[in-house]
Amino acid sequence: MSTAAKKTVAVQQTRLAYANTIGEEHLRGKLLSLGPLLHRLDNFGGAVAENAISNKVAMAALESLNTVSPIMHGDVVRLEGELINIGQSSLTLQVTGYRHDIATRKFVHAVDAVMTAVALDGNNRPLRGLPKLVDAGNESRIDQLREIARQRKKISKRLEKIEKSVDELPNVSLEMFDNVPRNEWSEKVALRDTMVALSTSFLPCHLNRNGTVFGGEILSWMDKTALYCGKIFAGNSNMVTVSANRISFKLPVTTNDVATMEARVCGVRENFVDIEVEVFIKQFGSEERKKSHSGYFTVANLDASGNANCITRGLAASEEDQEGLRTLLKAQHRRLLREELLQLQPLALSSISGSHL
Repeated sequence: MSTAAKKTVAVQQTRLAYANTIGEEHLRGKLLSLGPLLHRLDNFGGAVAENAISNKVAMAALESLNTVSPIMHGDVVRLEGELINIGQSSLTLQVTGYRHDIATRKFVHAVDAVMTAVALDGNNRPLRGLPKLVDAGNESRIDQLREIARQRKKISKRLEKIEKSVDELPNVSLEMFDNVPRNEWSEKVALRDTMVALSTSFLPCHLNRNGTVFGGEILSWMDKTALYCGKIFAGNSNMVTVSANRISFKLPVTTNDVATMEARVCGVRENFVDIEVEVFIKQFGSEERKKSHSGYFTVANLDASGNANCITRGLAASEEDQEGLRTLLKAQHRRLLREELLQLQPLALSSISGSHL
């Protein structure tokens, strides 16, 4: 059925589930960072959206990805996806991930994610006039989902305004911060000295059906760069990314581009390092750089046994470093606004025909 023929789509009909092992078999039993999961989520999110409206889409943003319980290399991961809102040309979807515990033979809630896709026409431009999301048996549920989507969009716009206002401040002072830097840090580092950059180009095997580099590849590289930045800052190789937020896809990446992932620390909490990652692309033979992606990752600091470990290194906050203070102030606002978000209930497990999982 074509999208034009669809006036409505039932939320239950948008449900899709994938199940597969994840990570590397030779690393079985070791903690999995977010990279492989982000790679799979980008593909799965697109499938959920396309399945719902019978039309090609492009992933536009990963609003949030949070781990609830750790996933190990070699685990079977079930992804359950469903639309929560349909706009003029955009689709917002919720994904709940479960890992299968072999010992108990049960699925354990592991991750929650919210993503946005954009429907495309034949010229890869946003397609308008999408079907309306309905639930004939429970219209109040649609109202609740719509309110959550509306509130999340409102908070996103608020944050954009706040970040812009921070940039426009004539001067940022230490009094603007809620948390005073800890005195017990063994060392304090200027934010500009935490920068880590990785670069790569991509092959035709990395392309999606739209002829651009698969978003999951970019997300994996962003995760890799964030994780390495966190390890260098903390001086610890036992670290893992545990959340990703506000990852936006601004420009497509092609096989003619060199992509550079730049990561820097933008916050330090007891056991966590917050990392900002920006992706810049430039075509072969050109010196013009354009920002294609940006986002924020949280990296957990662990000891050799995998337990949370206190970070002893901190960021130097000085009013002489105005750029660094602006970055830290924006990070503070992001953390505060995340606490206001209305939370979605995890999607329940659906049945996969013929499966004993």
